[in-house]
Amino acid sequence: MKKLLMVLAAFSLFANVVFAFNMEKAAEEVCKCREEYLNQRRKTMELMNKAQASGDMSQIMAMQDEIMAVTNAATRCFDDLAKKYPEIDKSEKLQEEVMAKAEEKCPNPAKMKK
Repeated sequence: MKKLLMVLAAFSLFANVVFAFNMEKAAEEVCKCREEYLNQRRKTMELMNKAQASGDMSQIMAMQDEIMAVTNAATRCFDDLAKKYPEIDKSEKLQEEVMAKAEEKCPNPAKMKK
């Protein structure tokens, strides 16, 4: 009986270590998704400002496609995370924990400005 308890305790400890690793990794990947989105958004805003400064409305209209591409890329990135970490995708509590961990690693600039 003691051996069974020790095995269960060891397994529980191992599962927590593996889970913690996944939590860290998931938070890092959230940061990567944010970073990609923010970098693309910055580039788009620079191009938009140049287009506005030049007064060339055709450039501004063309930017709509770029804006959609940035949004779609961010959506795909987060969708990929949901597929990679289904246990997190299914649990609102785990999602909150991952996002809190991501906030520690790479604070969301949109929240910082408020």
